[in-house]
Amino acid sequence: MLIAAIILISSDINNFLGAVDSDRKSLDSAARFNSYLWDRSRGEIYDRDGNKIVYNEMKSGNPVRNYDNCTEAYSAVIGYHTVVTQTAVRKNSNGDDETYVVKFEHNEGGVERTKSDWLLTGDNTNRSVGGSIVLTLDSGLQELCYSQIREFDMAAVTVIDINTGEILALTDTPSYNTSAVVGSGTKENYDAVIPKNSLYQFATSPQVPGSVFKIISASVFCDAGMENVKVDDSKAFEYNGEYKITNAGDEKNGMIGLTEAIRHSSNVYFASVGKQVGAETMEKYLTQKWKFNQNIELDFVTLSPEVCLDNRQLLYNTAYGQGDLNVSPLYVCMATAAVGDENGDFCKPYLYSKFINADGRTVKSMNGKRQIITKNAVSQKARGVIIEGMTARAKDLGIKNAAVKTGTAQIDGDKVNLWMTGLVFVDSLPKYAVTIARFEVPEEGHFGNQLKQEFSSIADALVKRNQ
Repeated sequence: MLIAAIILISSDINNFLGAVDSDRKSLDSAARFNSYLWDRSRGEIYDRDGNKIVYNEMKSGNPVRNYDNCTEAYSAVIGYHTVVTQTAVRKNSNGDDETYVVKFEHNEGGVERTKSDWLLTGDNTNRSVGGSIVLTLDSGLQELCYSQIREFDMAAVTVIDINTGEILALTDTPSYNTSAVVGSGTKENYDAVIPKNSLYQFATSPQVPGSVFKIISASVFCDAGMENVKVDDSKAFEYNGEYKITNAGDEKNGMIGLTEAIRHSSNVYFASVGKQVGAETMEKYLTQKWKFNQNIELDFVTLSPEVCLDNRQLLYNTAYGQGDLNVSPLYVCMATAAVGDENGDFCKPYLYSKFINADGRTVKSMNGKRQIITKNAVSQKARGVIIEGMTARAKDLGIKNAAVKTGTAQIDGDKVNLWMTGLVFVDSLPKYAVTIARFEVPEEGHFGNQLKQEFSSIADALVKRNQ
């Protein structure tokens, strides 16, 4: 029996093995190409303060990734680069069995995958060392945010600096031990040490938002000239004599305006005013200003907010955050940051601060350069109304130095998504946007306001960050 070895960059072993059977020459070409890759040292990954998150060390004469500093708080956003092996048997040209030890140089998720080319070669493919990356993430804040959700089955936290657009924290659960994955050796072991859903980045994936969407609806209402409308929310919203919309817990607040509707998260108010605004106007602002049903290309991921307003029921439900509506926690944080921005600008946040080549020279730097998606997406009159309502809600919940909106989204079955998004104030001005979400939580007894302790802990840390 003959034995051969090959190194590949691939996430699908079976596809490769099929290709080998159909084209024997691919073995030789892949081996030559991957020998080139194997000898190279990938660039390092740093946090915003220059602390190494991922670096290299030499083992058996080859550079190997070290993830000792890449804790579970970082697993989703960083991903990993490792080598896994699997054997396969086939007949060679002489009819003899031939065992192939297939060695996969494997990237999965996060920075290690999306910026693999830069990390491998930098700006010069002739160098044996790749380019390095400095992220906008604050390691201390990243760890704190993760600590607030680590006991939740599926959750995410995002933090954006409103003035610069920098993403200061982006973390998910479930997570995994990156060092254990890298040291797993075989594909079977690799599969065993990665928990279910831990490669799914909840922070950037679309989910039903519930009432946190009301900050966007409120902005649309103001654009449509409805900022002064009052509604008696002591009565259920009805149409066709069949369908009713009520407030959570059947809460009744009487005759209220938009500020109080935000404060009390009145479903009745938002459905009623949504009806007055109409599907055509609602869709116009959601697509033109907020880029629904379009791709938003960020420097590390593409976001795709989705909405469908094909009938009246969808319109009324969408107005208060249900309906056929999906947005990611990062998108909600972006919308919250637009409310906090002094001009109401809806901007692209960014994760990559600097790209450094093998010579140590910075070849690209963001330097706090925000990219505006929609200028004045939130009008000044809308900003005033929304922030006033969110500030009142924060005071009701006992959250200091903040303005918040909570949300409890009904999803399939008896599960809900829990949300809290808000602004953190420094010197009385909105400085940070924070979004926390839990997904697929048993419905009974769970509401978005139950995230107040987690939000408060993050808000306190952000205020102390500026002292």
